[in-house]
Amino acid sequence: MQEILIHASKDHIEKVEIFKQLPEHILMKVVAHLRSEIFLPGDVIVSAGTPGNCMFFIYHGTVAVFTPQGREICHLEDGAHFGELALVFNETRVANVVAVTPCELFVSRRSDFLEAIAPFPDIKEHLISIATERLYQTQQETTE
Repeated sequence: MQEILIHASKDHIEKVEIFKQLPEHILMKVVAHLRSEIFLPGDVIVSAGTPGNCMFFIYHGTVAVFTPQGREICHLEDGAHFGELALVFNETRVANVVAVTPCELFVSRRSDFLEAIAPFPDIKEHLISIATERLYQTQQETTE
C-alpha cells in the first residue's frame, strides 16, 4: 500500500513550489510520511483561525475555499494542494476549506517535513523565503 501511495502522491508533490527545490532523497522522505484521509461532502477540512500543522494534496475530489467571512474564493480539484504554509510556519489557518464532493487527500505533517529538511539549513532558508511571500499573498486574498 505504501508503494502505491508514494507513486500516486509524488507527482502531486513535485508541483508544489516549496518542494521544487528539494533533492530527490528529501522529497522521497516527505512522500513516505504522507497519509491518506477521506472527506465527505460538507466535511470541514480546515477552519480559519485554527492552528495549522499540515498541508493537503487533493488526490481525488473537489473542495471549496472560503474567507473567514464566508465568501467563496475558489474550488480546488484533483492534483491541487492547500495549506503548504503550515509546513513552514506555526500560524493559524487563514481560510476555511470544505469538501464539495467525496475527497481523498494526502496529508503531510509539519513535524515530518521539518525532520526531512533539518540536515539542509540552506534549503530550509530558501523554503522559508518562498513561504513568506506566499503567506503575504494569501493574507491579501483573504482580507479583500
